[in-house]
Amino acid sequence: MTDDDPQTADRIRPAVELNNAFVALASSMRRRVLLGVLERSPREERTLSEELAAGRDVERNRVRAQLRHVHLPKLVVTGYVEWNESTGEITRGPAFDELVPLLRVLDGHAEHLPGAWP
Repeated sequence: MTDDDPQTADRIRPAVELNNAFVALASSMRRRVLLGVLERSPREERTLSEELAAGRDVERNRVRAQLRHVHLPKLVVTGYVEWNESTGEITRGPAFDELVPLLRVLDGHAEHLPGAWP
């Protein structure tokens, strides 16, 4: 088999998608964003920032800067969320539904996970 072989591409694609899911879930802030969007879409960036800051006892402006410059761009690239930078609206992206089963399993078994969830 070569890299151009469709069978190879079919086997690589699910692994890449699963890796994207784990990268997206690697940050507790991104997990909270994804769970927030799962709960309700669309979400407002400002409101979400306030919720995240209150949950972590961190200044809202710092959380919002992290969202804008780190976490939301990563989630947009994976297709899990869409984000309108002008309005601050965050919605489910085209790949969000692929992540839902994993989010629900992890959230439903939070007490069995190492560390803190989300």
